[in-house]
Amino acid sequence: MPRCVAAAVLLLTLASVCLACTPSGGALAEGEGYRLLSGADMDIYRDSGGGLGIEEVSSAAFQARFSPLKADGLALGYTRDVLWVRLCLRRGPLAPAEWWLESRAPYLDDIRFYARRQVGAGWDELRAGDRFPVNSRAIVYRTAVFPFELPDGTPQVFYVRIKASTSMSTALTVWQPWSFRMQVQRDLLGIGMALGLVLTVSAMNLVNWFWTGQRLYLAFAAFMFMMAVAVAAANGLLAQYFFPESDWVAHGLTRVLHCVFYGFSMVLVRKPLRLAEHFPAFDRILPYLAVATVLCAASVPLGWYVHVMPVVQWLQPFIAVVGVMACIRNVRDGHLGAGWMLGAYLCFTGLMLVHVSRALGLLTWNSTFETAAPALIAYAIFLHFGILSELRDERQAREAADGEATAQRRLAEQEERLRHEQSLFFAFVAHELRSPLGVLLTGLGNLRRSLPQVAPENAERLARLNHAAQRMSGLIDRHLRLQRIGQPDFEPDFALEPVSLPALRALDEIRALHGGRDLRFQKRGALEQDVSMDAELVVLALSNLLDNAAKYSPEGTPIRLEVEASASMVIYRVINAGEGLPPDLAERPFQVFRRSRKSVRTKGGFGIGLALASHVARAHGGALVGGHRDGETWFTLRLPAGPGEAPDAAGKEMPA
Repeated sequence: MPRCVAAAVLLLTLASVCLACTPSGGALAEGEGYRLLSGADMDIYRDSGGGLGIEEVSSAAFQARFSPLKADGLALGYTRDVLWVRLCLRRGPLAPAEWWLESRAPYLDDIRFYARRQVGAGWDELRAGDRFPVNSRAIVYRTAVFPFELPDGTPQVFYVRIKASTSMSTALTVWQPWSFRMQVQRDLLGIGMALGLVLTVSAMNLVNWFWTGQRLYLAFAAFMFMMAVAVAAANGLLAQYFFPESDWVAHGLTRVLHCVFYGFSMVLVRKPLRLAEHFPAFDRILPYLAVATVLCAASVPLGWYVHVMPVVQWLQPFIAVVGVMACIRNVRDGHLGAGWMLGAYLCFTGLMLVHVSRALGLLTWNSTFETAAPALIAYAIFLHFGILSELRDERQAREAADGEATAQRRLAEQEERLRHEQSLFFAFVAHELRSPLGVLLTGLGNLRRSLPQVAPENAERLARLNHAAQRMSGLIDRHLRLQRIGQPDFEPDFALEPVSLPALRALDEIRALHGGRDLRFQKRGALEQDVSMDAELVVLALSNLLDNAAKYSPEGTPIRLEVEASASMVIYRVINAGEGLPPDLAERPFQVFRRSRKSVRTKGGFGIGLALASHVARAHGGALVGGHRDGETWFTLRLPAGPGEAPDAAGKEMPA
């Protein structure tokens, strides 16, 4: 009786399993080397607590909880749930009995495959995933591969338990062993070509950085090398070939590299994309986003990766779309290399959209993970040529700027040489003219003394000759003084002097030259103080300003010299009733040889007076400003109360 009960229970269990296993897909045929499983071949159940075991899941009462996979692929996004997959498989009459099941995602934490024991009750369990070293798996390979058998054409049920701290996204494929081995060779060839190209690009940029010294080459070389390591880790190559006894490389390093790779890629492309030009606000926050993305790597040991990484994944398509928009604008603006960068970002955007959509569970297309290799190769090639073109454009711009700087430097050297030659010329002319002028002035003086009684017309002629000689002598003296003050190494002879002393001495000189003019002196402020100045130079400047005022103001109008002093500044202001500055000299009236055509015709000269006064002001750390208002022309000589205290000469100053 107990045996009958046991047999009945066994028959009921087998019947329930068979009823639950009613695959809509066809049988595995002999010539079918592999089959990518879809919703027709498997049902799923999500264990939110993660505490169910195979005995409970495989029980007859539990079968109704499984639901058919409505999508073609297995992409459920980031979750901590444990996923149970029930597979219903059978083989055709001539198909082999031995098959392999592969989970194409190399970075799932824990994958367990359950097949019913052929001898005795219970289930055989095979384990793989990141939490198990590669050399401890049933089949030593970078992805999870489980061997199983289909003894006859009867439908067989298998269970797969998947636990992940990253995206619950994978593709389950059933292989014949020979077909799997051939696919492995093709996969390794494709991945090897992609890695070889990426490493080659990295090496080329490293050589370019060594020869040119441009840091963007070094950054791009590091980025390409990081990409190669990230691809090798994401595809399980590091775990299989370099660290087969470690579970941390497959589980932790891949996730850390994802964060570092994403963060580094954000910063690398800021300059080639010209984000500061097109999206300045985004360019300013991008470094902070990059740092935050890199710091997300800390979520791996803390166990927060499943919560942090979805945010990072959502961020990547947004950044890629901004990059595409920047590339389009660069192409429109005609920047060199913008087309290459656009091609690179279109590849990157397409790759990122597919990857992120599958990782977030939005795209259930059952693609394999090696299909990204062509897009990755195209991205690396386009990005390489884009950055090369950008750097070539930058180098050409820098060479043009260097050429312009060289031309400016040569022009400055030429101007300095001309100034030096001009100084030598003036010194030579002055030296050659002083002797005949001295003879002429002495002869005129002797002639006037030897002829006490001279006819009026001859006396007038002698006066004109003497005036012309005196004028020529004064012109030579002013030229020599201007050349001396304009030397770069000229230093005034500072001494403490009364504020009013230079003004009084200048008035005395001008009264001797222009005896008929009305010269007035006005004091303002505390003039009893002494200030540090070169009194001889200040007298020279004021006498030239007063001389100009006497020449260019109407006869009979007064000329005022106002002196104002404070604790920090000394102001000398010459005011007359002149016509003001001519329009052709309004912007730069204080340069030698810069005079209006009208003044040259009427008064003659070379415009040395204002230039000399301006040089004196600058030698003291001050400034000379001028203007015209309400029929009055004024020039203000502003000097600091001590050497080295430069006053603020900006703006237009009005007479008091």
